[in-house]
Amino acid sequence: MPVIALLSLDYQKVDFKQFCKIVLWFFLIILTINVLFIKKLGGNRSGIFRSYYILTGHYGLSSVLVGLFSYLFLKKKQKIYLLAIILGAIPMFFSAARSPVLALFVVFLVFLILKNEKKYWAYSLITVILSIILLFVIYKSGLGDNIVFFKRINEAIFERDASGRSYYLNKGIDIFINNPWLGGRVLFEDGMYPHNLFVDVLMSTGLVGMILFIIYFKFVAQSFIKVLKNNKKYKEGGILAFFFLQYFILAQTSGNIYSSFEFWYFGAAVIGLGYINLTNEEIKSSDSRGYTAGDH
Repeated sequence: MPVIALLSLDYQKVDFKQFCKIVLWFFLIILTINVLFIKKLGGNRSGIFRSYYILTGHYGLSSVLVGLFSYLFLKKKQKIYLLAIILGAIPMFFSAARSPVLALFVVFLVFLILKNEKKYWAYSLITVILSIILLFVIYKSGLGDNIVFFKRINEAIFERDASGRSYYLNKGIDIFINNPWLGGRVLFEDGMYPHNLFVDVLMSTGLVGMILFIIYFKFVAQSFIKVLKNNKKYKEGGILAFFFLQYFILAQTSGNIYSSFEFWYFGAAVIGLGYINLTNEEIKSSDSRGYTAGDH
């Protein structure tokens, strides 16, 4: 029902400028409170949140994306966006989840492709090289053995440790092979799942479910590409596409078919954005004058 509701919205009338302000201040307030209580939580990787630690890391990443998107594409240079990036990086570090780091890398790569400026490519390449060297030094010297973030990141990079995900993937594929048309089961005997949405769809709904999913996902992919190609026209609304990409990565590494709410919700929002007619008028900001979003 929430997905249907999001598909039913008239995105031409949504005030995305106000939406971005609300999202920004929400993250600033809630993540500031999280920082204030970190020391009192005794190493709890979820901070003040009751969510799983991986989701906490993604909450932080969402704040980082708001700051980066505003700086790179909306040309907003205020320090408040730098604060959003810093406050978002803190739960990413303390959660020590690898999915947000991977999602940040993928989203930032898309940012670079869209900006396509030599200075950004150069800065990013230097940052990546220095980060890998630093992580390797920390890994070899053992300096990060008592810091969960560095320990997990280094295990993933240098030891190819995926916390048993290959086992879950293979088990999901085996269930699909034995039940190819309608799938076999939603969860394994121990309550776990494949940790990959596509394998999860195949395992639980078979080829029939995958065909239906592909039909739906086709609309998401087409709209996503449209938003990226017309990012300047979408302005603040474009952030929804990157939120979707963020949680798409999460759904491929840790999510499942029935609990990846953000993937489904932002996917529906991206479809709605794709139906905005950009040839006749730009996205409305619904301001007090009733003008379309733009320079007046």
